[in-house]
Amino acid sequence: GLTQIGFKVFDATRVEEAMQQVRSVLLRTHDGIEDFNFNYFVGRWRDDIETRTRDARVSGGMIAGMSLLVGGIGIMNIMFASINERLREIGTCKAIGATPFSIFVQFLVEATVLAIIGTIGGIAASYLLLDLLTWATSGQIAVGNSSSDSVGNAPMITSSSMLLAAVFGLTVGVLAGLFPAVKAAGLSPIEALRSE
Repeated sequence: GLTQIGFKVFDATRVEEAMQQVRSVLLRTHDGIEDFNFNYFVGRWRDDIETRTRDARVSGGMIAGMSLLVGGIGIMNIMFASINERLREIGTCKAIGATPFSIFVQFLVEATVLAIIGTIGGIAASYLLLDLLTWATSGQIAVGNSSSDSVGNAPMITSSSMLLAAVFGLTVGVLAGLFPAVKAAGLSPIEALRSE
């Protein structure tokens, strides 16, 4: 009868190398006669996994983009509300000599602080969700670049993705604060002081 021998390769990029090693061992034990063949499914599985991973990344990117848009609109609305509530303060500052640039910088700094707080909150939420996901799947948490031996298939947050998310969050916050800051800087002190 036929004898089947199974082996597992943990790194999909080294399948060909592993098969050559197994082939060499089998040729030595079979006196140089190649009376065996290989059945492996990594090609089909790898293509399927790559397709699913690509689809998940595109979906995740779209969700992240919408979240950034909503967050930016939220910061912009908060800044506009802040300007409307502080019209007299802005008018007073301008009347006693504040330049439009100093008013612009003040509101831009406030928008940046809101973006920093939101970014820190988002990073904290991602760690909490990762803990929840790990607990639900009884896996193992991995933060950063860990070796595959200790991590396996556990979900992980890489430092590069964390940095990218922080940069995008801060950028959206600053961009969302630009328009309200320009509006505050351009207010006429007389009109601002007349507001109730």
